[in-house]
Amino acid sequence: MKTLNKAELIEAVAADCDESKALVEKVLNSFTNVVGYSLCNGVTVTLHKIGKLKPIERAARTGRNPKTGEEIAIPVSKSVKFSLAKDLKNGLN
Repeated sequence: MKTLNKAELIEAVAADCDESKALVEKVLNSFTNVVGYSLCNGVTVTLHKIGKLKPIERAARTGRNPKTGEEIAIPVSKSVKFSLAKDLKNGLN
């Protein structure tokens, strides 16, 4: 499976939009800043035809150290849940 890195994404978008790589990089950096800021402030981000990024809070729980089997306390943590858009999901399958 191939991975598309940031430089390759910028190059592909620049070619698709017939814009400079510098402009596309600036827009992509701004996009990631806005999405990150929104998620950190509890806002769900919907990306049309791609999916939805939703901030979630994982409850505190008890886990086990896999090496020793000892119980450990896992604190509350925040994460992001991604839900794939229906059309994209159907396209992948």
